Amino acid sequence: MIIEFNQVSKTFKTGFMLNKKIVLDEFSFSVGKNELCGFLGLNGAGKSTTLKILMNFLHKDQGIVTLNLPGSTFVEKLNYIGYLPEQPLFPKSFTGLEIAKYLTSFYQKFSFNRLEFIKYAKQLKIDHALNNKLSTYSKGMLQRLSFIISFIHKPQLLILDEPFSGLDPIGRLEFKNILKDLNKQEMTILFTSHIVSELEEISSSLIVLKDGKNAYSGKISTLLDQHNKNEKVIMVKKDTNINFLLNIIPGCSIINNSIFVNSKDLNIAIELLISKKIVIEKISDNQHSLEEVVYDV
Repeated sequence: MIIEFNQVSKTFKTGFMLNKKIVLDEFSFSVGKNELCGFLGLNGAGKSTTLKILMNFLHKDQGIVTLNLPGSTFVEKLNYIGYLPEQPLFPKSFTGLEIAKYLTSFYQKFSFNRLEFIKYAKQLKIDHALNNKLSTYSKGMLQRLSFIISFIHKPQLLILDEPFSGLDPIGRLEFKNILKDLNKQEMTILFTSHIVSELEEISSSLIVLKDGKNAYSGKISTLLDQHNKNEKVIMVKKDTNINFLLNIIPGCSIINNSIFVNSKDLNIAIELLISKKIVIEKISDNQHSLEEVVYDV
């Protein structure tokens, strides 16, 4: 594992009375080498707090955080980490190219590759503005520039906080394509989002933060399989009287001519329908979307 986050808790004091608000409550997860892992949770769930603790910007109240990267100190490990904050802030007097050279100069054993930087700038359509002051950049342009800077030194671990924020549809598509390419180059990637569809498009694994705890971590396919195998849908002819099943099979539900039952009750439902000489047209799994599953875990 590259990231091991073990039983980490974090509280903040809020309001006039400085009441304690628990953000992370013995939260644990891990991210393996070469994973492209999505970190999902509602706004305010504590995703950014988690990443700031990972990056040593915030102190945890308790727990253990381990980054299995080269180096004996956190400062040494930073050479192998790329980070994109939710709201990047740069001195406006720098040009795009100047800020990229300046920030990447802090990484040891890395020489700024101007041609490769410009290649990504062209792909994200900001190459025309690299010699312009950052004060002239739009929010989307700053996001694109920050994204390139986060990975141009080829880190082993890339941590992104809401990377698609402020982007138009074309920009989001380009970001996703680059993330998939970087992952193919054996870069481990952890990124936050509160939009399930964006995460589902590119991630193979998932962490769900809910009420300060780990609601789920693992493969997306495993999560969907667990839910989609538990319920079956039986379709019968329209205008067929099937409401009698509601009183016999616990948890059964009916929408129009579709009967929803737990897998273990499927045979009972079939026998009851046959006994009433009701024609069954189709039996299938009830396929839940990832969004339905995630916010029900």
